[in-house]
Formats: sequence, C-alpha cells, structure tokens
Amino acid sequence: EPDVTRVTRVTRRVRLEESLSATVPEDNPVMASLVEGSQRSWTGSGWPVHPGASHYDASDGVLRLQHKESDFCTFSDATGDPEGSTLQRFPVPVPWESELPERVQQYLSSPWRAADMPLADFLRRTNRKGAIHQALRKRYNDMVGRPGTAEPLESLEVWSNNAPLCGDVAVAAIYLSRYSDRYYGQWVLMNVPFRSLEELYRPELDLVPSHLYYQTLAFLLRPQHWTSEEAIRAELELEAFREHHVRNIVAMLFANQGLIRRYLSGELDKNEDVPSPEAAAQSFGGGARVRLSVQQRRIADELVDSAQEGMRRRQQREDAWRGEGWDSPDPADAAAANPAWAADPSPFAGVVDARTPFAVLGPAGSGKTTAVHDAIQRVSAAGGRILLTAPTGRLAAALRERFPDLEVDTVHGAFLVHKPAQEALEVLWPYDLIVVEEVGQLSRTIFERILEQWQATDQIPTLVFVGDFYQLPGVDPTSALDSPHWHSVLIKKRQLHTMQRCKCPKLRKALELLRIGKPSVEQLRQIKAGHKAPSLRRAGYVMNAEPSMEDVAHILEETPNTLFLTISRRACAQLNDAAVAALFREDTPLAVVPGDPESNVENFARGRMVTQTPVEVPIYAGSRVILTKNLNKSVGFVNGMGAVVLGMDHGNIIVKTDQGVRLAVHPWTSEDRVHHYPLRLGYASTLHKVQGTTLPHITLWLDVPNMPAAAYVALSRVEYDANWRYVGNPGIHHFSPARLH
Repeated sequence: EPDVTRVTRVTRRVRLEESLSATVPEDNPVMASLVEGSQRSWTGSGWPVHPGASHYDASDGVLRLQHKESDFCTFSDATGDPEGSTLQRFPVPVPWESELPERVQQYLSSPWRAADMPLADFLRRTNRKGAIHQALRKRYNDMVGRPGTAEPLESLEVWSNNAPLCGDVAVAAIYLSRYSDRYYGQWVLMNVPFRSLEELYRPELDLVPSHLYYQTLAFLLRPQHWTSEEAIRAELELEAFREHHVRNIVAMLFANQGLIRRYLSGELDKNEDVPSPEAAAQSFGGGARVRLSVQQRRIADELVDSAQEGMRRRQQREDAWRGEGWDSPDPADAAAANPAWAADPSPFAGVVDARTPFAVLGPAGSGKTTAVHDAIQRVSAAGGRILLTAPTGRLAAALRERFPDLEVDTVHGAFLVHKPAQEALEVLWPYDLIVVEEVGQLSRTIFERILEQWQATDQIPTLVFVGDFYQLPGVDPTSALDSPHWHSVLIKKRQLHTMQRCKCPKLRKALELLRIGKPSVEQLRQIKAGHKAPSLRRAGYVMNAEPSMEDVAHILEETPNTLFLTISRRACAQLNDAAVAALFREDTPLAVVPGDPESNVENFARGRMVTQTPVEVPIYAGSRVILTKNLNKSVGFVNGMGAVVLGMDHGNIIVKTDQGVRLAVHPWTSEDRVHHYPLRLGYASTLHKVQGTTLPHITLWLDVPNMPAAAYVALSRVEYDANWRYVGNPGIHHFSPARLH
C-alpha cells in the first residue's frame, strides 16, 4: 500500500478535526478567555480563514479547521497594515541632542491636534504616518452611524483630541535609566506639550551644571509633579519598580532639587565646580602628554592597524549584507572582481588570516596605558567605536574623565558578568576597539568569558588586554594565567620594560628588586632609609608597631595630602578613624550617618561578609570621603571616587568630588532594605582600590605579611622616592613579590 494512502487512512481514522479546533470555544468560557488573552502575532493568526466545518481534505492531504474572520486575531484593526499597528516602539529622543525623529516632526506639524496635547498622547492616537489612528476612526464612524443620533457630532479631528483612550494603541516608549539626568529631558519631551523646542527652553538652565540640566528643566516645567513624592511614587509603581528602587529614585531627585534651588538662587555658581588643571592632573595621574618611545610607538601602530583592518572587514560584511561591493550590485560579481570577496581556495587560509587579541604587558609605570591611549585617540579620530573597561569604579572614572566621549565601564558592567553567558554573547558586536585594563585582576572565568564574547563577533573588533601579573592579583584565586588560552598563540603578547612613571633612579632600583623577589635585610634597610613616618626629631621616639592617633596626627601635619594605604579592611578602618579623630578633635560633627556596610569590619568573619550593618561615619565639613556605589558614572558618582564634604542639606551630604563635581549624596536603600549612605571615610584605602592610578603621596602600612606584590604595587603608585613613607615596622616578609621571576 502506498505511503500516502496509508497516511490518509490513518488520518481519517484518528479524526483530528474532532480533537483540534481553530475557533474560540463558545461553550468553554475559561478556554475562551485564555485564547483571547494570549500573546498574538504581529500580523495575524497564520491559520487560513475557513468558515465551513472542520474536515480532512483527502484530495489535498490537508486538515481544514473551521477558522472564522472573528478568530483571525491581529494587533491591527487592519490586517497586515503596519501603519495601523496597535503596538508602536518609540526610542524617546533627548531634547537638543540630535535631530528630532520623524514621529516628533509629525507631532510638531500636525494640523489637527490640540495645542495642549503632549507627545505621548499624540503617539497613542495616531498611526505611524501621523494620521488619526484607524481604531479612533472606526469608533467615530460607529458613533455617527448609530441609530437615534439626533444631533450631528463634532468633527473627527475635534473628537479625536478628546476621545477617551481605550487601549487601542500601546506605545512602547524606550527611555534611559531614571538615574540618568537625560531621562528627565525625555520625560519632558513626552509629557509637556510644545510646538517647537524653543518653547521648552528656560534661561535658568544656564545657571546649573550639565549633570543637573534636564532635572532642572523638568523641575521648572512641572514643579507640582516633581516635588510630589506621591506623584513620583505612583508613576514608578505603575511601571512595577520595586520598593528599594522607588525609595532611591525619590531620594536622588529630592537631593538634587536641593542643589538645583541653590544654583537657581545664585547661592551656588556652577563655574566654581570646574577643577583646576593641576587638580585634574593630580587626581587622574597625568598632566602633560608624554612623547612615546620607539617601543610604545610600535605597539600603538600595531593596535591601530589591527583596528583599521577590523573596520574594513566590518564594512565589507555590511556591504555584502546589502548586496553591495566594489561598485557591483551583485556580490558574486564583486567576488570575481576582487579576490578579497572570493571564497578561500585553501581550508587553511582562514587559520592564517585569523585575528588574535593583544596583551600589552610590563612593569608598573612602564607606559602600557600611555601607548594604548595613543592608539585609542587615533582609532577614535578615524571614526572607530571604542569600549574601555577597568576592574574598579575608581579607575573607570579616571578613564571616563580622560575620554569623556567614549564608552567607559567596569569589567562587570561592560561584559554583563551578572548575566548568563548565552544572554551576553553579542555585547561586543558594535565595537572596533575593546580595551581591558588590569588584566592581572581578572579571574579565569571572566577572562575566558571575554574571549568567548569576542569570538562571537567573528573576531572583528581588536581586543586589547593591558596589565602586569607581577602586581596585585584579583579577589578570585584564579587568574588569566590559569587559562590555557593565555598560553596559546591566541594572544599576541607585547612587552614594555622601561619604568616611565618612576622619575628617580633610587625608586626605580627598589621597584626592579621588589618586582621579582624579596629584599635581603641590608637591601630592605636601604629601601626604608629616610621613609619612616612621622619624621619627628625628638629623643626617645620609638615607632609603634601600629600607628597611634598621635602618629597619624603628626603624619597629616607633615604631609596633609598623603593617602594611607593598607592591605586589610581592618587597618584601613583604623587609620580612617584615627585621621578623623586627629583632624577634627575639637569639632562637633554635622551628623553621624550610617555608611557603607562593606566598610564595617564587624560584618566580616573569615574573610566573608556575614552581616550588613552599616558603619557609623562622622560627617565634618572639610573631611574626606570615598563614594562606594556606581550610581551615575557620567558624573563620577562611582565606587572609589574621592570627595570632600562641603556640608549637609536636608539630610543629604553635599560633596565635591576629585573631578570637581558637586554632588548630593543621598540615603540609599539596598535590595535587602539596608538603609545607608553610599560612602566611607577617605583618608585611607586598601591597595586593591588604587591599582592602576598615580598618587601624589602615600603613607604605607603593610599590616599583613607575605601579601604578594603589596609593597611593589604601593611604591609604584608614586613618581619619586621622596613621595612615600611607611608606618609600623615592616620586615622582609612584608615585601613579597607576586611571583618569583
């Protein structure tokens, strides 16, 4: 028996038309509700309309199920008509940043919409061409044709301005984060009626700094809304924001409004917030541009050439996707005209042509970052899209200050480490050059994840790792060195050897020794000579094993701009408390606030955080603090950013960051409902927080022996041997290298 006949007989016997249905069941309200409320397709049912009874058509071998017009559900009132789509995606523009998109131009030029109709309302009442939506037209026509209508209705245009919205059109407006100032410009554009952007502008905007610009605009145009916690909360809850996010956004807005009022009143001048060039250079480890050495120039040229080759390949691929190439509309013709477009004749050609990542390595201060930054500037000037990443928020903030127009993020944020790998494979597709600073702090897992994401881009971007494995390792016990990929030919390694940050022979000699081995007793004596702190000339003075409050007071008197560096959190907290007690012993604090729980040493047991009790932080005018949350990367509100307290304002702490930006540090509620201010005292820091930065002066407390590379990393933060001192009594075991050479 032929297979077709057998299938036909089996199908008839099974009688699928009695088991399957393509209509909304009238006798089963639960199932009918499920069908009506289910996710529908963009263009229609996909099942052909068949008004007759369900049956198996043996002639065509097709099961024909009854499927009425009423069952042919679509998103649109006009089947297949994209202009009448009831779901419209709209990336909301930011005022004055770029040319307004077509939908906003339609709003501005619409002859029928009322003057008080906001853009959000207009989008819900119109199709993609800006005309009155078909759903409104249908409702209007139904009303006009309804029996018993005695008086003529108002015109369609007038009625459409005031007709109640019944969910006919859903606008999927795409906004930025509410922690971004630019979001509030988007909100104004969507919710405040205007006929031109000039109507939205207010001259008072010139009085506020750029990071408060759009919040000021929203505050000036809709003060009743943005000063009402109830209104803000209702809007956030409508969008399903969780309670801790609601509290944080409300706290941020009200804190910033306190600053805005002071700028508008003239009490504050935005021009005073600009840091001096000297302060900027001191904060971010650089001033004058350094001339590249021959070796640095060679590395920079190689990176630029690789990035340009990747950009060329990307363009070729995009041309091929569009069916273009070498002035030919046919890719096949292009392949014949140019060998670069033709298929590889050899199975090994792709291996020879494969692109590989780079690793720029070398001792601290050897100019690795300088060479890479030169390449970054040249690739950016050529139109390349660049991603810069760093393991810490402080280092990322320094990069962002130097390259304000580029995309800068932490490693965890840029590579979406918090997401499953399969959800982040395409994250690197847009970029031409990707730079990962401090590769020595990456765990093996993160290193291999970055390589996997890069390979998912068909190896088109140029990937560059920068760092030194002789410096402090990361928190994870593994590193990139543990990955077999690092030791393969997959990575092109380029070495720099000359320490350029170091400006004096004595310090250079000490660093060369500490990088690869422990000093002898005599060598350590020479390294420490003249560096004891405080340098008091008094008889009988003996350095304490641990610095006392008096020691710290003398040190700050001698070197007021020094930064204490420690290995452990406990020692860091001890020095911070001693510094505040020494500097403000005669003063009363403005407040004692709950600070960053991670700075509370009592929360840790055996190296792990077991509780989240906030640390008590006394706030004095003029005291130094360090921010501990990445709340607004664009203005430097990031973990590790230093700042000076200016005062308090309605429970918010007003600070000026090392970048010269005045910020209001507001209370923060964590996901676990822990209420605290995201800061800690800033006179001392652990070494991990400052790796990769240049510091004007340090006072070192090596409180834990045999910590790999601790002394080497600390001393390599400064430029001159005179710019560091130590407390305690460190021995040779406090000067251990990261690994023996």
